[in-house]
Amino acid sequence: MESSQKAPITFPHISYTSISKDVQHPVAGRVTGTIPKWLCGNFFRLGPGKFEVGKQQFDHWFDGFAMIHRYKIKQGAVTYDHKLIQSEGYKSAQRCGQLTNVGFGTVTYPDPCKSLFHRFMSYFEIPATDNCNVNLMVLGKDMFALTESYTIQKINDRTLDTEESIDIRKYVPLIAQTAHPHTAADGTVYNMGTSVDYRIRYNIIEIPPKTIKGSGGGDLNRASVLSRITCPGIHPSYFHSFGITSNFVVFVEQPLTINAFRALTFRLLGNPMDSCLDWNPAKRTYFHLIRRDTGEHVKTRYSAKAFFTLHHVNAFEQDGHVVVDMCCYENVDVLNFFKIKNMKTGFIPETDNKPMRFVLPIIEAENIGTSKEQLVTLAGSDARAYLTSIDHVYVEPEMISDVSVEVPQINYASYNGKPYRYFYGLGYGLQTLLKVDISTKTSTSWREVDWFPSEPIFVESPNAQQEDEGVILSSVIHLKGEQPPFLLILNAKTFTEVARAEIPVDVVYGMHGMFVPDCV
Repeated sequence: MESSQKAPITFPHISYTSISKDVQHPVAGRVTGTIPKWLCGNFFRLGPGKFEVGKQQFDHWFDGFAMIHRYKIKQGAVTYDHKLIQSEGYKSAQRCGQLTNVGFGTVTYPDPCKSLFHRFMSYFEIPATDNCNVNLMVLGKDMFALTESYTIQKINDRTLDTEESIDIRKYVPLIAQTAHPHTAADGTVYNMGTSVDYRIRYNIIEIPPKTIKGSGGGDLNRASVLSRITCPGIHPSYFHSFGITSNFVVFVEQPLTINAFRALTFRLLGNPMDSCLDWNPAKRTYFHLIRRDTGEHVKTRYSAKAFFTLHHVNAFEQDGHVVVDMCCYENVDVLNFFKIKNMKTGFIPETDNKPMRFVLPIIEAENIGTSKEQLVTLAGSDARAYLTSIDHVYVEPEMISDVSVEVPQINYASYNGKPYRYFYGLGYGLQTLLKVDISTKTSTSWREVDWFPSEPIFVESPNAQQEDEGVILSSVIHLKGEQPPFLLILNAKTFTEVARAEIPVDVVYGMHGMFVPDCV
């Protein structure tokens, strides 16, 4: 097993240097190796692509203007193109010659092109951004770019043009949502977001599939609130992702909270949005289980020692338990890593994250027994759970790998919400691709010095008989931008290189992405 270690990180210079021009016409990649003939479709990537306007530069990587990338794979060949998403925030910044959109870690000011009255009033609006630079979602035949606000951008998957900016508040009452929705086996899309009326609530959104045969994922016009979880105070938890199983939605309410008072005044005081976050390590993390069929809450409450998570790995049900796997941190220092000044100097967070497994026993509280009784009976699991009151269970996780892993991915199409064995991610300062075997708690890696791979995306091979039959796709860029970037294709089973396609234009580092089959 490879051990976790800290090594100096200098993030690729090309990742925070603006690429101002779109690649209007796909350029051909130079392929070495042999791309499987069955692999045909579009590998989309999304992330920040432009970091300054005039002489002003964003202070945080999360704030860069969104760019969508596409690697088109067909008949053993690869082409590449990218375009900046034409959000209102991007267009107003270009029009006015300065940063005007709301930033996570950058102080920005109201649009100077607006009237004095509108600029003044914008200080008191609930801030939101339409700079959708985090992740992608497919509903039916339509693709959307997402961030964590109530705005999504419809993207033409053929031309990469921005077609429409959509305010999801027209469909469901949210002021924020995650950029990590889930698509169930029946095509239903689930997401979570926060709403405010007389209370702050966490909402589970259900988007049923389109009724047209073969049309794929959810229909936004039929979106509804499946269930609501009431926030216990006025400062809601920050959450970036959640989990689903065959029967449940799993929401993790962590003690990183959004200070409601600072959220209303941070722009007036000249602070960035991340100044609104409060880390409360003395508080617990809570798990909520909600039935997907009825929206009812499981009455038993579950809690654990404070931790911070960005990404769930997977969740599933087994032998009367709900198993929840996440990449967990002891604190929130990782958010500071993505400040541009820290990316340039090689800042290292104080704590590594570890993939952890929490096992929640699904039993009636009155039948649990004494508080000293260990409730987890799942074979092979070292996780623990204890009754602390008539309806409350305290859970202690087990580590499923001792390597630090982020942006975890699985064989989503066949194993999301189900028992699984493998997941893939980035480790060792985000410079290494990892394959983690949960059953043996071992890992396999791919790494080339001075190269940075992107989040690995698993594509299952046709008629696969085993979980890891397929390939891994990753967009790889050079540390100093001195060598051409390339699309890497690995055999997922052996984790060895199958092929690569060298790209003759600059490619920036991205956040998340997806592969969409297209063999027409």
